[in-house]
Amino acid sequence: MNEDELLSAIKDKLIPYRRMSFDELSTMEQLASPCVFTLGSLGNDDYLQGEIDVVVDDKISINIRVMGIIDNGRNLYGSYSLIISPDGNLVSEGGAIQRRGNSIFRSALNLFVLRELPFSRFNFPRWQAVLSVSTIGLLVGLDPSFRAAPPGVSAPPLWLALLAGLVLTWVGFLVIVVILRWWLKRGGRWDGDGDLFNLVAAAWLVTNTLGAGLTALGMPPLLTLPLWLYSVWVGAQAMESAIPKASLGYCIGGIAIGLVPAVLASALVVVLIGLAMAGLGLAPSGVGA
Repeated sequence: MNEDELLSAIKDKLIPYRRMSFDELSTMEQLASPCVFTLGSLGNDDYLQGEIDVVVDDKISINIRVMGIIDNGRNLYGSYSLIISPDGNLVSEGGAIQRRGNSIFRSALNLFVLRELPFSRFNFPRWQAVLSVSTIGLLVGLDPSFRAAPPGVSAPPLWLALLAGLVLTWVGFLVIVVILRWWLKRGGRWDGDGDLFNLVAAAWLVTNTLGAGLTALGMPPLLTLPLWLYSVWVGAQAMESAIPKASLGYCIGGIAIGLVPAVLASALVVVLIGLAMAGLGLAPSGVGA
């Protein structure tokens, strides 16, 4: 549903009020009881809801304002008003529909509690996804094991540990996104319409941030394992809700398949970082320990 269709929907809801007399509207205003309505599912993930309020527009003219508010439950909302004078004439009317700005943080929290979201909820700016993945990478770099070194050997500098965390996280993320794009298109399950990059970033933002953050604080990996496993479930649930033809089990399978090359690619990165550290005279054993 676009802005024009939503505006037309609320204008249609106001048609009965256009036919009412000023006295009838005044009685409704005195009752101060808004008319709440829903239009149900329209078959395209929209579920229209809103209300109609009858109020005094201003105390000087005593004009009555009939204001309809509508929301499609996704990214559009707005209002339309009729202003009726005491002699029953329509003084003015008008309204507008606005597009609600999507946010990765709002979507990520919804996904964390396993709420179903359509692909349209992931059309937030790409920089938000990049920032989120990079934040996780920095937290990964704060893992104490990244700076561990044998006695008598200088520990790797913090900047190198952070860089290693960023590189490892981004390599794993990009490999998984590429594999999932191929996997989800198999058998015509997904036509490629939608931002899978943003979806995966939002799906793993909360769980991976918590997991990496707790690890950085020194929590043993075994205690954070449930969070990493839950991130797989959240990611699969997010893809299933955005791509109805892809079952939950199929999405979990895609993530599992993507993890294999992601781990191999990360291992290669670890080797390269180790060689770089050796070249700097630092202890390579601190990376990925």
